[in-house]
Amino acid sequence: MLFETVADAVKVLEELRGKSVEEIAGDTVLLGGVLWYLYLAVQDCIDIALKTISKLTLRAPESYADAFTVLREEELIPEELAKSLIAMARFRHVLAHVYTKLELNRVYNMLHHDLEEIKEFLRVLATKLQERNIEMSEF
Repeated sequence: MLFETVADAVKVLEELRGKSVEEIAGDTVLLGGVLWYLYLAVQDCIDIALKTISKLTLRAPESYADAFTVLREEELIPEELAKSLIAMARFRHVLAHVYTKLELNRVYNMLHHDLEEIKEFLRVLATKLQERNIEMSEF
């Protein structure tokens, strides 16, 4: 299930919060782990958004980031959360395609600030889907 995969990735990232930016920068295995789990958590949030859009036959998003705009438009997630998720989706693009231009401070900031928003996305969307009688087992 996508929700579980995101939650598992967030748990790993929460364990890595205690590392300093210098420790992460100086350890390629640690850096790779942080980057992978951030990518996985954000990509799976995108996949959840896309699956929700498909399941509810909402308008097709123009991009991964736009998927969260669609959810906001349909009042499935609040505006501030959508803005955060849009920024994460855009950063996921950097993680996936422009690795050499990666800003380690942005990664560190995500590790320390964005995980709560990912967890909030899972909570809010699960509640909204249950209100629409959509089984979480479908995700």
